[in-house]
Amino acid sequence: SGEDAIDITSNGSGALLSNIKGIEAGDNGIDGHALATDVVVRGCRIENADNKSIDIKGDNCKVIDSFVFSSADDGIRVSGQDSSIISCECVSNGNEAIELAGQGCKANDNTIDNPSDRGIAIEAEDCQANDNRIAGTGNDGILLNQDNCKANSNSIRNAGDEGIDVDGASCDVNGNTVIDSSD
Repeated sequence: SGEDAIDITSNGSGALLSNIKGIEAGDNGIDGHALATDVVVRGCRIENADNKSIDIKGDNCKVIDSFVFSSADDGIRVSGQDSSIISCECVSNGNEAIELAGQGCKANDNTIDNPSDRGIAIEAEDCQANDNRIAGTGNDGILLNQDNCKANSNSIRNAGDEGIDVDGASCDVNGNTVIDSSD
């Protein structure tokens, strides 16, 4: 606790982290510096982080086929431009399961269960969330909080507030299934 389990420094561009297991994972399970671009996190399992399970800040990064469980804050957060979260599973995280905070980021084909807040929060322009399965959120299933974002073909069940909350302009929302949301 107090330090990251794995810290990708500014010299970590092009790093591949594969099949890493972090239990009682410290502050952030995996923390990627803003200057570390083109990082790939694949097949990792991070549980019980004191902050975020995976927090990647560099551009063009990918988190693929990974599992995060019971982080105190976000499950997986990407904040560099054009980064992706693909085919991950996020269970029982303390804030958003997935947060896209960099322009042009994508969250596709993820499974999300029981986050305290939102399933997916989009906080940057030109992002997209497609083909995700989201259940049991404390707040919205998906929040589109910026302009020119997309949310298509998602399945959302038991959202604590809105299935999809669109606050940005010129967003594309099509083909989603929302069942039993509060609003």
